[in-house]
Amino acid sequence: MEINKKRNNRLKLFLILFIGFIVFFIFLGITTFDTGNDYQHKIFTDINELDKITEFTSETIKNDKFLKDLVPVDSFNAKIKWQNNLFYVYAYEFESVVDCMKYVKNRNMSYFDEESYHLSGNILSHNKYIVYSQNKVLYIEGPALKHLYDFLEFATKDFNNIID
Repeated sequence: MEINKKRNNRLKLFLILFIGFIVFFIFLGITTFDTGNDYQHKIFTDINELDKITEFTSETIKNDKFLKDLVPVDSFNAKIKWQNNLFYVYAYEFESVVDCMKYVKNRNMSYFDEESYHLSGNILSHNKYIVYSQNKVLYIEGPALKHLYDFLEFATKDFNNIID
């Protein structure tokens, strides 16, 4: 009798955990449903094109540990509070595309040996987006992908340099 109770308790615990995992993954799928597949990936031609988001800057980011020994020609780094969401924006103009690729590699993100590339990914509730072209790179971290792509749509609306 005692053994049957233990088995039943273990079975109940297993079912509760199993159902909990299913609910968690359904929640995760719902919060990351908008993957931005229809999003037109763009990058600035001139870093000053990011001036339109400076009014939403909550804090300037002083150091970027992922630069390591790279020295950008120009940069824009800020924490942006937009529509009650916080975004970390890092934009750099380097001497060459090789430096851009090094920066992407320093960020531990996949990249290809190409002159332009875009990538986005999600780590549970934190999302990353990176795009580089020639000697420019734009990296943004933010909340759920839907909010991230809404912000990208706003921030890059006037950019003319489209990355396929």
